[in-house]
Amino acid sequence: IIKDRESQLDDLETWVKLQMGDAEFALFPGLAKFSWKNQTRKSVDMDRLKLLHAELVAQFTTQKESRTFRTTALTDELGEALPEDKEDAILITSGVRQIELD
Repeated sequence: IIKDRESQLDDLETWVKLQMGDAEFALFPGLAKFSWKNQTRKSVDMDRLKLLHAELVAQFTTQKESRTFRTTALTDELGEALPEDKEDAILITSGVRQIELD
């Protein structure tokens, strides 16, 4: 049962991400709000570092970007507003299907 529920949640997450496109925020009024933001991280290429001197670490630091998906359940019937300063936010009001988790 747990594997089935995890699969349903994965499918739901995929659907929400498809609806969001490039938007960072989405709101399902009365149900949940979602954020899916780009994140940047830096890492050191250790193979190259081994070949060179420790003082050159900064020169070989790489930067990668990813998006983090977050869900927040709404507690009031009116829901929460999307951030006012975000142009890349969407409001999803159709196609919502509630999944019951026992």
